[in-house]
Amino acid sequence: PTRTPTSASVSARVPTSASNGAETGAPTRGGSSPSLPSIAETIAIDTPSPPPSVAVQSKRPSMSATAPPSTVASEQSTSISTESIASNPIASTNNTNNTSGNSSDREDTSSALPSAGPSTTNMAQNGPPSTLPTQHGSTPSKHPTPSIPLYELTQMTGELHAASNPPVVSNEYPWGRPSPPELTPFPTEHPTILTSAHPSGRPSASITSVPSTAPTALPTARPSISSAYPSNRPSAAITTTPSDSPTVPPTSKPTMPPSSESPTSNPVTAPLPYRPTSSILSENRFPYPLPAFRYREWSRLDMRTQETAANNLHYTPITWNVVGGGFAPIETKGWTDLTPTERAGATQLGYYENVWDCFVDHYKSWTWDRLRTDNAFAHENAKELGWTRTSWDGSGTPESDNKWWGDLTDAEQSAANALCYFEENWNQIDMNPNPSFFPHPLPEFRYIPWSELSVPARRTARDSLDYTQNSWNLAESNPLETSAAFYDLNLRQQEGANALGFYPHTWDCHVNHFNAYYWMGLHDDLKLAVETLGWIEDSWDHPTSQAPVSEIKDWSELSSKERAAATMLCYFHEVWDDVPITEWYDYETGVNTAVSPDGPMPEDIDMSIFQNS
Repeated sequence: PTRTPTSASVSARVPTSASNGAETGAPTRGGSSPSLPSIAETIAIDTPSPPPSVAVQSKRPSMSATAPPSTVASEQSTSISTESIASNPIASTNNTNNTSGNSSDREDTSSALPSAGPSTTNMAQNGPPSTLPTQHGSTPSKHPTPSIPLYELTQMTGELHAASNPPVVSNEYPWGRPSPPELTPFPTEHPTILTSAHPSGRPSASITSVPSTAPTALPTARPSISSAYPSNRPSAAITTTPSDSPTVPPTSKPTMPPSSESPTSNPVTAPLPYRPTSSILSENRFPYPLPAFRYREWSRLDMRTQETAANNLHYTPITWNVVGGGFAPIETKGWTDLTPTERAGATQLGYYENVWDCFVDHYKSWTWDRLRTDNAFAHENAKELGWTRTSWDGSGTPESDNKWWGDLTDAEQSAANALCYFEENWNQIDMNPNPSFFPHPLPEFRYIPWSELSVPARRTARDSLDYTQNSWNLAESNPLETSAAFYDLNLRQQEGANALGFYPHTWDCHVNHFNAYYWMGLHDDLKLAVETLGWIEDSWDHPTSQAPVSEIKDWSELSSKERAAATMLCYFHEVWDDVPITEWYDYETGVNTAVSPDGPMPEDIDMSIFQNS
């Protein structure tokens, strides 16, 4: 028996100096070669200048702007190559007089010391040097800085005199006398931590040590759209708590004119809004938090939830709106059976392993031994519902599985709570919108003649459900329609029925008319309906028994209450009287003329008998 659902930049700071390509013995401003000073006119300076100030390149970036290039000579510009000394007669003579008589010292000095720039010999041959790159690859200066000549200018009593001796090449100052310390910039040993007024053009690769006082992004002019999924930018307005459904402003006119002057009878079923979470939790005790979003009708979900459910978990609006029973293929899997994409989607919706296995799978994908080992609490409650190793692992079902929620004992309901069941998912409620007066939505495609079906629909109906043109055009002439409820169909047949547009509730009501249900599987409304038509348990469960008189009546011969009972079983005039679809289908308009999915209830049907059921 099958249980049928109820209706429901900084660059490094280094001292900037003149171009290191500066030459010694540069030509004078007038363009003539410099004349060598007379020894009689020079004054010897024996005391060497202090060591040059050498800027060590910092490993940490500076946050201040790079200083402009210096116009004074650097220590590299003041160096004199041995080649320059060799080409200068006076320098060579004085070098001989002032150095030790050891010829090896002179050889070491002249051969081992590097030259910091081109020699004066090359200078005389080639003229002034072109602009050369600086030490660290920075932009060269527009004019080369002349290096210190072989004589030193000294201001004494208002007159300029040449130095008495040219620089002496020694081990202490092998590259010649350095520039005076006051002519060299004094870089700090550590970079400054103050922000620069004029930052460099290139961004810094490292994090600024001093945090910014300004926000990282400007606030948006409009508040974020969804509080469940906030935007990356702050909202300019306070986000209020969203309502369960959007507010629709009232229209000035009614959406539809009244269908009749007098009100019709009460509808068969009221809409199935999802019960508040507080109501469910007050009546049930679950081992894990209730995923309330799963029991919300598809159209009431936000767009992101719909996209995730459809793209990652393969839900459709119909499969989402059928709660429980494993109609959606994804709900037949346990958490460990999900693919990475499916698991990511389930996590994004709000599931985690325990909640999924309990509320979605109800541990059906677990073996009996795993249930006993990994979740003893669920194992004991499954036994309370009558499950055994044999039935749990796939052979038969206990009696409780054929009961509706209201028929379960208090102990059975408590045990079902432990497996995350409650009334809505135990009874497999149908949340699909139903504007009709039938218990479940009218499958309009079923009442289209075979010739008007699309080629794929005819192929599916023929290959999966054994329909022919005749059996399709005449309801209940296909044996499958009268003998099998949806879950009695094999997998191929279920997939075919689903592809056409059926789901368990619409198949069982509009196709099978609950004929495949046992008497014990009929709940309040259904049991009242079959009893009104004259059925009893023995005749219902045993087709060979005598059928009630209503079975041989035409629709016009039924009483208003019997018609109401037949309507509860998803019958209407043409189907009850076995009229072929081709006789009540309008080929010009493409609609059937028998019943409308949202039309008014016929006046000769008295649905009042179901008001208290």
